[in-house]
Amino acid sequence: MLGSLVFLGVGGSRAYQQRVEATRWPAVEAQVVDCSVRRVYGYSGRDYGTKSQARCVFRYEANGTTYEESKSAGSRVFQSKRQILLGPQAVTLEQIEGWVRRHPRRSIQTIHYNPANPHEISLAGADEELQVNKPEDQLRIGQVFALVGIAMVLAGSAAQKRIKNSAETTHPAKT
Repeated sequence: MLGSLVFLGVGGSRAYQQRVEATRWPAVEAQVVDCSVRRVYGYSGRDYGTKSQARCVFRYEANGTTYEESKSAGSRVFQSKRQILLGPQAVTLEQIEGWVRRHPRRSIQTIHYNPANPHEISLAGADEELQVNKPEDQLRIGQVFALVGIAMVLAGSAAQKRIKNSAETTHPAKT
């Protein structure tokens, strides 16, 4: 049950934040200054390899001031020579490279900025194809854990009643 609360809490919080960014933060047309695949070599849990993620710099105007801010797009992809994949990756390096190609210098991308801090920007779902572990996925996992937890509590409660009833019929109370 605790696991379901964690997934529901994190998923709900992220879904709320994404909704705020998409609906309450002003949208502006931003010019792509640079967009590339950022690669960092390092250790990731079990092995050394390369972590790759799209990283773009946007130039936009907010409240009469021009800003230039960078933003990571989507999730990181880890690749290692010793990596064993048990199924298809949710996001591949090829998808990240394709997204970067579709955002060349001087192209236009709609972004959203925080009105309280215009340096803070959001792609508000424009990078959804590169996202792994989306809020709706976390909410779905939380719901499944909650249902399993409820089923276990109900099964435990029913088992306790059966044991109690069984004990009463084999050892009736003396009067």
